[in-house]
Amino acid sequence: MRTKQNVNIGIDGITCTLSGCYITKEIKYPENSKQYFIKITPERTSTKIAIVLPRVLRENNIIAYRASDTTKILDTIQGINQVLKKYLRRDWSDLYVDQLEVACTVDLGRIDEDSIYSLTQFMSMLFLEEKKPKKGGKNNAIKTKPVMKYCSGIPVKNCIYLKKEGVDSGETSILSNKRLKFKWYSKGAGSEFGGNTSIFRIEGVYCLRGIQHVMRNKDGYITLQDILKTDVIRKFIMQFKRDYIEIVEPRIKGCLEELEEIMYEQLHESTVYNSFLISEQYMFDFNIFLRALKKYYKEQDKTEGSYRKMKSVITKRMNEETIVIPCRMISVLDSISKEIHR
Repeated sequence: MRTKQNVNIGIDGITCTLSGCYITKEIKYPENSKQYFIKITPERTSTKIAIVLPRVLRENNIIAYRASDTTKILDTIQGINQVLKKYLRRDWSDLYVDQLEVACTVDLGRIDEDSIYSLTQFMSMLFLEEKKPKKGGKNNAIKTKPVMKYCSGIPVKNCIYLKKEGVDSGETSILSNKRLKFKWYSKGAGSEFGGNTSIFRIEGVYCLRGIQHVMRNKDGYITLQDILKTDVIRKFIMQFKRDYIEIVEPRIKGCLEELEEIMYEQLHESTVYNSFLISEQYMFDFNIFLRALKKYYKEQDKTEGSYRKMKSVITKRMNEETIVIPCRMISVLDSISKEIHR
């Protein structure tokens, strides 16, 4: 039975700087809570303030802060100011924004750790970049800056990665447009939509240059007061949608086509089930193999019935040999794309 996948897009975290105000230790509010919505961190010459915007209004941040939430803008401001005045004797108008996260969150509707793991691995492969020589470097020197955090830590020839153990997540470096980076991760189980479920999130993390681009303010500082407006929230959501369409979707399309072609070519070299076993190592979704198989059977002038029979045979052997291949990754990506194009 197909499970409904809920998708929402909105602002998640906002990181700000407060100058001329110093504290001696880190403060989280509410205190002694894992679901804090403000973290205040002392730095050498300033104070860093991280706000998880949805938690100002809700118990968690599974549903991001959407444009519709600005109907409660006074509650949002009051919640933030309450903390700032209590600990710092300042208010929200004094905060300069350094970073802003736009989150696209997918609730899979039920626990499905295999699909979440497959999604994080697939996204990591999309953004994996090769080592490149430094321009004008001596002796063709190689860049050593890691271009991303790779979730599995599996070595990939000629690629740079950071091992991040025990966490289903990945993160790029700032992209070539110098405006944002992407990160993706599992948010674990538990949902505001009801019941236990698996939750996947991909975020566009906009640095100051990216924020200035959205605000059409190339040189000036951006305050939190500038951000927390209905039209501005909408602008950031629309910018994230454009960046996803221009940067992420072409990579997804190209990668899926390439994987399908590899499996299709493999079917010419071996039996169907052996080809399936050989392809298993990069089979992020069983449906990729089924697409290749259908294309192969059509080429061989075999009937739809023959295809369905072979599909049944493979599924039966997978169950007998306890082979687990996720089959919802493409469906999740389609759900994200549908919401992005709304």
